[in-house]
Amino acid sequence: MTSYRCHSAVACCWLWLLLLWPASACQAGLQLMHDPPYLGATHRSTITARVDHEPLGVAAIDIEVVVGELTDCSEFGGSPSLLPCRRSAHRVVHRCRYAGRPEQAACRYVHTLGPGRLVSYRAVLWPVGGTPLTSNEVSHAGGAPPSQQQPLALPVRWERAAHPARRIDLGLFPDPAYTGGAADFAADLRRLLAGAFHGPGPLERDDRRLPLDSFNLWTSPPGAEAQGCVRRFQAGAAQVAAVLDGQAILHRGRFDDCAAMALGGAGSVWTGDDHSAGRLLHQGAHFLFALQEVEGCDEAAPETAGGGHASDKHPSCSAAAEDMQGPVGEGCQRWKTDRDMARVPVPGSAPARAHEGPATGPHRACTEQRLTRCASSTCY
Repeated sequence: MTSYRCHSAVACCWLWLLLLWPASACQAGLQLMHDPPYLGATHRSTITARVDHEPLGVAAIDIEVVVGELTDCSEFGGSPSLLPCRRSAHRVVHRCRYAGRPEQAACRYVHTLGPGRLVSYRAVLWPVGGTPLTSNEVSHAGGAPPSQQQPLALPVRWERAAHPARRIDLGLFPDPAYTGGAADFAADLRRLLAGAFHGPGPLERDDRRLPLDSFNLWTSPPGAEAQGCVRRFQAGAAQVAAVLDGQAILHRGRFDDCAAMALGGAGSVWTGDDHSAGRLLHQGAHFLFALQEVEGCDEAAPETAGGGHASDKHPSCSAAAEDMQGPVGEGCQRWKTDRDMARVPVPGSAPARAHEGPATGPHRACTEQRLTRCASSTCY
């Protein structure tokens, strides 16, 4: 989901500038999303543009959509690319009109995606008597992946116009344990995106989720597999994983999740219940932000049946939390564990620590610093 526009523009912009967020973060209120996020089969896709509060009233909302064939860019005469291009595209503008100057409105466009489609869309809000507001463009793939030999990174949510170094490229890879195939994977992606990410802007108070505008999200053809702390990327999945910052292998296997401790690495996420978004946040704290467990501080503590850790009151926690206030690369990096892996038991146990992630507790200061850097220069 993407949201745009501040209604007290001066106040909002000054606030974000003080927090070192870019001026584009000052747009909030116009929300964009597509559903399903990704489905590797022919399907009906719905694009929704929603306005939560427009003081002048909403006259109309346009959804501009460009759809074409997903390619590896070789049609332009160069070498094949892992990031996709598009050909044979057509453009549609779908307009919703509103009477009575409503402050809230929603516009939906439904279309069918056949094999190997690349879709880009944006919205234009037309206030009553005001200046039109245009959202950023979002792209995603849909339909069965192309059968061409060259593997492709398949976008789940991709801001193509954004500076690539200012986005964390996170891959969401299906493990072979997905016996339900494309439909099960699509359902898990929907749940993960809704539970792990919120609209643009800084980390929100009392919200464990991460800002979606700091990420591009991808998937790939089969070839990723996890079993405990052993992760394999083979064939096309290996090539795609190599160009991404982080890789989460989504699985239905009965084994403990595990993640690298790294500023850009890989981990596994069990998706067998409704707590998978919390697990993605928890594992992402390890393999995207190099953060160790909160409770253990200088060492990992075993999970307890009640969903906590045996050493919640570890005496080094307060000192470690103070360290986290330092600049990125100093205090925050000392928060790394000496081990290079972190295990999280999940199958058959309580959703222990699923609420913990990079935006919670003492981790939050490090994550804010990382995302501020991401917005202003480079993520890593």
